[in-house]
Amino acid sequence: MALITEDHLEQQCLEWFKELGYAYAFAPHLAPDGTSPERTDFRQVILTGRLRSALQRLNPGVPASTIESALLQLANPNVLGLLASNRNFHRWITQGLPITYLDGNQQVGIRLKVIGFDDPADHKADIWAAFNQLQTYKQDIPGLFTSPQHEVTVAKGYQTTVELMNADSGIKYGDDY
Repeated sequence: MALITEDHLEQQCLEWFKELGYAYAFAPHLAPDGTSPERTDFRQVILTGRLRSALQRLNPGVPASTIESALLQLANPNVLGLLASNRNFHRWITQGLPITYLDGNQQVGIRLKVIGFDDPADHKADIWAAFNQLQTYKQDIPGLFTSPQHEVTVAKGYQTTVELMNADSGIKYGDDY
């Protein structure tokens, strides 16, 4: 019996994403010297163009200057400590990023959607449906999930699973988080 290699698994997953309607971008093409560069150097882990596009799509009517401010805050959370930063980012993903902006001469405060789950009140969805949906966001906005100060979070009602991405300690925490 032949073993499945990492490459076989990766190619199969890419095919599944394509069948779901997602586009595939070959990472070297996105490199600073690639055919379609989306970062200025390899230390830039968030693909700001993709994140900006997602924020605009998820938050129609929010001024472009407010989207730009949110983009800077997401890319540079300025929270001391990995665990505190991850918890803060978790709140932004699950509850939205609190922002204010001027609409005419009135100050408006909202929670900017960072990830738009279709319907959190859908009782047919479970934590695994949420996890699978999160995987599609990882494909759409890969830089959002690769920075060492970020996490992958899946939440549905009282169930929450969190894994710190790239944490040296391998910290994981769940339902009591």
